[in-house]
Amino acid sequence: MHEAAFSAYAKAGGAGICIQKTHISAEKWQRRSSRSAGMHFVRPAVLRIICNTAQAVNVRRETPMAATHLTVKGLVIRETPFHDADKLFDLLTENGILTVQARSVRKPGSKYAAVTQLFAYGEFCLRSSKDRYYLDSAVSLNLFYGIRTDLDALALASYLSELIRKTTSDQPQPQILRLCLLALHHLSEHDRAPEMIKAAFELRLLAELGLMPNLVCCPVCMRYDVEDPVFRIDEADVFCASCLYVHKLHDYPATASVLQAARHVLYAEPDRVFAFRMHGRSAAQFAGYAEKYLLYRLGGTFPALEIYKEMTAKT
Repeated sequence: MHEAAFSAYAKAGGAGICIQKTHISAEKWQRRSSRSAGMHFVRPAVLRIICNTAQAVNVRRETPMAATHLTVKGLVIRETPFHDADKLFDLLTENGILTVQARSVRKPGSKYAAVTQLFAYGEFCLRSSKDRYYLDSAVSLNLFYGIRTDLDALALASYLSELIRKTTSDQPQPQILRLCLLALHHLSEHDRAPEMIKAAFELRLLAELGLMPNLVCCPVCMRYDVEDPVFRIDEADVFCASCLYVHKLHDYPATASVLQAARHVLYAEPDRVFAFRMHGRSAAQFAGYAEKYLLYRLGGTFPALEIYKEMTAKT
C-alpha cells in the first residue's frame, strides 16, 4: 500500500493508527494490524478506498501535460511590436481570430518576418500555452504584394481589417476569411474599382453577420422589379417610390442598377461576390448605400475609414 494513502487517512482523522512504510494489500494489512498490540481496528473497505485514491493521485501526477499544437491557415490582420524583438499579431482563421506571439521575428534576417507582416496569408504552426498562442513555424501562401505598392489600396485594406476585428468573434466563420481573401486579391491585382470592392465587402460582411437587408421585393406591392427603388435603411427594405406615402430620414433613392448590384452581392456564390462592374452615377450610389447601411447597423466610428476617405479625396 502506498505511503500517501496512509498519510491521507491519518490526516482525515485516523489518529492512533500505526502506519508502516510498506506495500501490502488491505487484507494483509488488516490481519497484521489485528495481531499488533495497541493498534485500532480499521475496516478493509476503508483501506481499499484509501488505496484507490492514492493510486489515482499517483497516476494523475505521473501523467505529463500534453502540449497543445495547432496548424491553421490564416491572414494577418493586425501586428503590434512586443518587447524588444517580438511581435503580437491577430490571425484571422476559419475558427475566428487568434492572437499569436512571434518571438524574435523583428530581428534582422528572421525567416518568419515576411509571413507575420500585415495582410500576409500563410499556414501557421502554433503552440498554446497559458491562454496564448506562440508561433513555432510558418509558411507564406500569399503576401498580396500589389497592395503595398498602392497607398489607396493599403488604406482600404486597413479599413477592411478594422471591420473584421470589430465584428468577428472567436466563433468559426470560414466565409469571412474567404471574403477577405477575395477582396485582398482584387486589391492586389488592381482588376476592380476600389469603391466597388469596398461596397461589396461591406454588404456581404453584414450578410454573413446576420444583418442582411431584404431586397427581394417591395413589401407593399410585392413586385420583384421594383420601380424607382428607394432603400429604407432603418427598416432594411427596398420600396417602390410610388408605394411610399411618407418619406423618412433614412430613405435612400437609387437606380435599378444599384438594386441589381446589391442583390448580386448578397445572393451570389462566395466566389462570385466581386464579379460585377459599375460606372458613373450608379457606382457612386451603390457605394453610398453600402456605407450608410453598414454605419447604421454597426454604429460607432471607424478611424481607418476616415483615413481612406481623406486619401481618396486628395486624389
